[in-house]
Amino acid sequence: MPASFEPTGQSAERQALGFEDSLSQAAVSTALASVFRGKFCDAILPNRRAVAFKKEQVIYDVGDTARDFFFLQRGFVRVGTITSDGHELIYDVRKAGDVVGELCAYEVRRLDRAVALEPAEAIPVPFDEVMEAVRERPDLLTRLVDVFCRALSEAYAQV
Repeated sequence: MPASFEPTGQSAERQALGFEDSLSQAAVSTALASVFRGKFCDAILPNRRAVAFKKEQVIYDVGDTARDFFFLQRGFVRVGTITSDGHELIYDVRKAGDVVGELCAYEVRRLDRAVALEPAEAIPVPFDEVMEAVRERPDLLTRLVDVFCRALSEAYAQV
C-alpha cells in the first residue's frame, strides 16, 4: 500500500514567471522527462515505495526547495507554473510511466508545480540519488547530454 505524501518546503512566497519564461521552461521540462524513462527507471526504482496522492493534491509547488523527482506509477498529473499575473499555466499532462519534478535538476527552488488530476501514485527519488545513477550509467549520461543539447538548440532557434 502506498504511503501518503505531504509536500515539504511549501513556500508562502511564490516565484512568478512571465509567459515566455514559462514556455521555455515547458520545453526543457518535456525534453528532460523523456530521459527519465525505460532503462533509467529500471536502474533507480527497485526497492522503493510509491506514495499516494489524492485528486487535486499538490505533489510539489512553485517555490518548494525539496529536490525530488516523482516517477508516476498510476494516474494523471498536470505540470505547469504560476505566471506573473497569477494564472496557472499548464504545459503538460503526465501519466503512469512518466516523471515529474525533473526541473529540480537545474533549479534549487522549484519554478513549476505538479497536481494530481485523479488519485495517483508516484515514487519519489531524491535528486542526489538520480545523479548517482547517472554517474554509474554512462549510457544515461550520454542520453542526458544529447537532450540538453537539443533543448539548447531549440532555445537558440527561438531567439
